[in-house]
Amino acid sequence: MAVSQNSNEDVEKFIQLRTGFVPPPNILQLAQVQNRQADLVNYYLDKERVAALLAASPSERAGAVKQLDRSTAMRLSAENVPEALRQQFDLAAQKPLAVDPKARKVDLRTIGIVTPIKDQGQCGSCWAFGTLAAFESSYARTNKQKLIDCSEQCLLNCSGAGTCQGGFWASKYLRDDGVASERDYKYMANDAQCLGSVSRPYRAVNFGWVSASQDVPTVDEIKAAIAIHGAIAAAVRVTPSMVRFLRNRQAGVVFAEDEKGPVNHAIALVGWDDDKGAWLVKNSWGKQMGEDGYFYIKYGINNIGFGAQWIDAQNEALKVSSVALGALLEDTSPK
Repeated sequence: MAVSQNSNEDVEKFIQLRTGFVPPPNILQLAQVQNRQADLVNYYLDKERVAALLAASPSERAGAVKQLDRSTAMRLSAENVPEALRQQFDLAAQKPLAVDPKARKVDLRTIGIVTPIKDQGQCGSCWAFGTLAAFESSYARTNKQKLIDCSEQCLLNCSGAGTCQGGFWASKYLRDDGVASERDYKYMANDAQCLGSVSRPYRAVNFGWVSASQDVPTVDEIKAAIAIHGAIAAAVRVTPSMVRFLRNRQAGVVFAEDEKGPVNHAIALVGWDDDKGAWLVKNSWGKQMGEDGYFYIKYGINNIGFGAQWIDAQNEALKVSSVALGALLEDTSPK
């Protein structure tokens, strides 16, 4: 006898096949270490941005970077530094906000920095889709709203961050190795040998955690991160009632169940609505679920926002050498 859709058996099987976010037990320790690394990378990125302001050619830029070493150290140690140079650093370090973090409603889709909905299929690769949803949004934000389609299969087969049985954020792989395009490395929803010969033209320059002191950041912390970086990769606890809610495709309705328990699914946060008291979620279960692949979920329920990460994509107009810095950093991440 066939199992009917929305039966307990059918819904539990759906969750088993389409979720797979597995956070490490030492997540806060990892966040603290990686945020310290992110600060170091940003220090070098700021230095290179200043050098780009001062130099016309790559060779001149390299010399300017070396000349700035002592001055940047002075800046970081709060010693006196010439006001003109301080202003140049402040200008270089500025990251104009994508949106106002104090706005009552934000939808990143309206400013053209959210890529189309995808479908992970019957593979627990949500961790890869969540990672790339954030990365692709950052890329669009950094590169004049250019939308790219990156390969989740590349992360699935090559990053070491997970498999179809589950995984964790692949941000470090994006920083150190880059990622292929979907066109060159098509999604097959399976575990397979890594295709090392495929080009990986897209990469991150940095990544970090929205909070290193608590596994679920505050509403204000997440809003601030979205305003600075674009879409944020985050996790949530998926339950049978959530699956049924998304299958019903109720337009404008907020999912408001609050079930305690561990997270199991990765998504991306692409906005909020204070009047609804809810986050706008980009999911990876295709357009047939929720509101064309999106849904609103009430702040603070089902651990929404757990393990939230931001990812900064490479600015293609400014190929700073610090793009390789992440690979050179000593990996002090706790094992």
